[in-house]
Amino acid sequence: MNHTRIVIIGSGTAGLITALYLNKIDNCSVKVIESSQIGIIGVGEGATEHWKNDLMNDLMITDSELIRETGATFKFGIKFENWNGDNENYFQSIWGHLGQKTPEGLPFNILYRIIKSEIPEHIVQESIRKSIHYKPFDDISQFHFDTYKLNDFLKDKCKEKQIQFIDDIIEDVKIDEDGYIELLIGRERSHSGDFFVDCSGFKRVLSNKYNIGWNSYSKYLSMNRAFAFPTEAEKTFNSYTISRSLKNGWYWKIPTQERVGNGYVYSDKYCDFEDAKQEIEEMLGRGIDVAKSFEFDAGHLEKTWHKNFVSIGLSGFFIEPLEASSIGTTIKQALSLSNLIVLWDRNNTYIEDKYNSKMTELYENILLFVKLHYITKRNDTEFWQNEQDMPAPDKLNQIIDIMRENFTNEHMFDYHHGLLFGDFNFAMVMAGLGLFDKQKLLDVYNLQTQTIQRNAVLNYQQQEKEFVEREGFSNIESIESLNRASHI
Repeated sequence: MNHTRIVIIGSGTAGLITALYLNKIDNCSVKVIESSQIGIIGVGEGATEHWKNDLMNDLMITDSELIRETGATFKFGIKFENWNGDNENYFQSIWGHLGQKTPEGLPFNILYRIIKSEIPEHIVQESIRKSIHYKPFDDISQFHFDTYKLNDFLKDKCKEKQIQFIDDIIEDVKIDEDGYIELLIGRERSHSGDFFVDCSGFKRVLSNKYNIGWNSYSKYLSMNRAFAFPTEAEKTFNSYTISRSLKNGWYWKIPTQERVGNGYVYSDKYCDFEDAKQEIEEMLGRGIDVAKSFEFDAGHLEKTWHKNFVSIGLSGFFIEPLEASSIGTTIKQALSLSNLIVLWDRNNTYIEDKYNSKMTELYENILLFVKLHYITKRNDTEFWQNEQDMPAPDKLNQIIDIMRENFTNEHMFDYHHGLLFGDFNFAMVMAGLGLFDKQKLLDVYNLQTQTIQRNAVLNYQQQEKEFVEREGFSNIESIESLNRASHI
């Protein structure tokens, strides 16, 4: 591979993550064009396990460093409140140390909640506490963090690696006779390069020059508006994101050390901004100051990689904040690009086609999983009635039909080969929404379940007794306590 000059447009989370990955490649120089006049969206304050398992491990970022510099708190999953309209709750991505695994390799508590009942919240909290204190950090792969502090942290990492930053606004793009980008025309100066990455968010500076089509998910998902607002930090908080269904959409709550990030995702077909804001204020019993408000069309570019540029982050794909998929998607996009760009040849489209194929599969996986959350029993408002009438992708209906009576196993999803969500994620949401045929599963797993359940309960009771005797306390929720206990 000859020396390749890579130019990235945008210094939000997507641009900085991409810069850090591409900077690891030999014979590449990376330059980031940012604008001091343009802010970041700043609503994605939660990350999936890919944040640690891929990015932090790849870039050798430690847990204590991240927590100290970004105001991060531990995230052990998401608590979904009232998504079936019955005031019941369920958890997604929380399993912790709750006993043995099934023959399919899934943690016992997933099978338990599917066949028996929801795990009580205090047991989840106890499991989280044990996970932290038995092996500090070992079971922590997800975090909440302050978006702006995270941005500063990643930029400092870039500067440590001598990645160049230039303050400018791109106003035009010069394309050569073969359709390749030759030059970016900035307000201050022009920027040449061999390869370009569009991390300009919803502006989509590069793809808009090519009129690349947008594959919209609007026939499956009605959400198209969101706003975010901060509230003051809480003295104690839960180690998970809260996602609560409301009349016209859903509300999120994400704790960090110095503030709480909140937001509302909704459809403007059923309410406008003022109505949505009023609904939140009535729920909280207080006024709010909206920090960011934006509109979106869920979907992705028909070609994420075209000629000599790739669109990463919001510029290439966005679905909605549910399940914190945005940052995880960016990591997968940037990681795949760093692996494939070393083989890129502008006279051969194989690598470009390979990347686009991988991304399309990734985007479909996220669409199927997010859409699954809206297959609920809630129908008490016009919005939720409409959600039940909207179609689901045929592949999701097939997945539900298979899993409803047969449970699942890891071979149904290529989770370990580039996808964001696997069989355990689908299983927990289906269980929470009551989509399993419990009697069918009981017929198959009855004897096995009784054994697993008995052993797991005995195991949990013994762990709890030993822990209380050793540690001398039974509850830990605040970040201050977490920091002290983990010697951060």
